Amino acid sequence: TRQVGDDIVRMSSAAASTRDGGVTVAARMIFAFGRDGLTAAWLGRISPDTGVPGRALALEMFVGLVLLTSFRLAGTAPLDVFFYLATLGVLSLLIMYILTNVAAVRRLGHHSRLGAVLPIIGAGIAAYVLYRNVWPVPPAPYRYFPYGVLAWLVGGISPLALADLLEWLERVEEEQDAGDDGRVRCALPIKCVGAGEDR
Repeated sequence: TRQVGDDIVRMSSAAASTRDGGVTVAARMIFAFGRDGLTAAWLGRISPDTGVPGRALALEMFVGLVLLTSFRLAGTAPLDVFFYLATLGVLSLLIMYILTNVAAVRRLGHHSRLGAVLPIIGAGIAAYVLYRNVWPVPPAPYRYFPYGVLAWLVGGISPLALADLLEWLERVEEEQDAGDDGRVRCALPIKCVGAGEDR
């Protein structure tokens, strides 16, 4: 009985730590997206008194409330709800760890090859753990979760990739429309850089 009690305490502590970390990371990411113009600007504001991104935090908590209420209405067991959301979160975090380490390799590798060793090891460990979470294929419904995470990732990357593509096409068009006198004949309804006039 004592062993069971200790296990419950450890699981509760781990769940609480994961919850707090997840809430903080999600709120800060939503805030950063709003601040950088990737989502609604009102999400990128913080409280002048506490410095907390209250609006982003409220949105994140609202989404969590909707998910938990939906599971409750569907009659899903509480333990299943925990493992469903935890599995989705872990898969997403592993992808984030891999991408973060790849970015660190690119940045640190410019200064020293030795500095890129640890990020390479970190990316390899995260990639292995991710692989072991998807292969062998787990039973349903967990076998479908990697596809959900992949769809979420594609949905997040697509707008950024589209914005970069449009920016590149805009630069190409500016170069093609450049006059012999060095001035840019603007074709799109934005400010011309260095042209001194609106398009």
